[in-house]
Formats: sequence, C-alpha cells, structure tokens
Amino acid sequence: MKNLSLAINGVLAIAVAILFYLHFSAPVSSNTTVTVNTDDAPTGEQIRYVNSDSLLNNFVFYKNLRETAEAKRGKVEKDFINKKQSFEQEVMAYQQAAATMSDLQRQTKEQQLGKKQQELAVYEQKQTDTILKAEQKATDELFKKINDYLKVYSQKSGVKVVLAYTRGSGILYASDSLDITKEVIEGLNKEYAK
Repeated sequence: MKNLSLAINGVLAIAVAILFYLHFSAPVSSNTTVTVNTDDAPTGEQIRYVNSDSLLNNFVFYKNLRETAEAKRGKVEKDFINKKQSFEQEVMAYQQAAATMSDLQRQTKEQQLGKKQQELAVYEQKQTDTILKAEQKATDELFKKINDYLKVYSQKSGVKVVLAYTRGSGILYASDSLDITKEVIEGLNKEYAK
C-alpha cells in the first residue's frame, strides 16, 4: 500500500504539471460543476496547493479503491499460501516415501514436483502482475478524477497552478491562505457521490 501512496503522490505532482500545460494550451469543456470560495483567498494569486496526504485520506473514492485493492491482495495472498502449503505437504510426503520407491518412481515424482514448483512460481508472478496492473489502473483512474476536477476548478477560480504538498516534498513552506485541500476534497467527494 506504501507503493500505491507513493505512486499517487507522484501522480499528483504530474497532475500539477499537466494542469499547468492544459490550462495554457486548450480550453476544457466538462460537465463538472465547481463552486469556488474566493472570499478568504488573497486576490491576484494564481497558485494554490493541496495537501496530498489529507486528500488521499479523505477522498472517498480513494478509500474505496484502497479497500478493494487490499481485499484483492489478501485473497490472492491467501490463495497462494494455500497452494504453497499444499505443495510443501506433497514434497514432505515424497521425502518420507522416497526410500521405499524405485529409482523410476523417484525420478517421475521429482519431475512432477519440479513441474509443480515451476507452475507455482508462474502462478505467483501472474498474480503479482495482475495486482500491479489493477493498482496501476486504479491509480490512473484516481489521477483522472483529480485532474478533471482541478481543470474545472482552475477555470472557475482563475487558479493557474495547483501544487501537491506533502511533508518532505520540494515545497518547504506555503501559507495556509493558499491551501485549498478542504475545498478540493469536498468537491471531489461531491462529484464522486453523483
């Protein structure tokens, strides 16, 4: 899950760059409705930031994605552990019976076990790949939802750049008056609820 969080933070940083590019390159048409509260915001400033940790912790869509991914990962891990334990029991049974087997029987059984071991390794790799692809798809979907919302938000508010702030990131300080995290979370959750 740490990898997913890191990937999301990276995606958010890319979203900022893409948002900047898209805002200056082409008009965006969308059916998304954004309400922007500019009462507290200093006038003339066109840069805002979103605390990406807070965004991820409070965006219902991300929470659902994370729960689904954890459930799938748990199911796959349990299935793999069961297959591995079954294989290990078969190996132990072979080791106990090997002394009473003929050379041909031992050779045949060892080939069977070797083949099963390879199949188990292939199965594990396939399941890992499937999980990684699903997580990448979820990350892409999350990025798209955030990016689409921020495009519309940018048009409505006049904000030109929305930065992703995370402790330890390249942003050492940002005034709280530039923080639109709560506003963005509320808007994203409202869009997701539709």
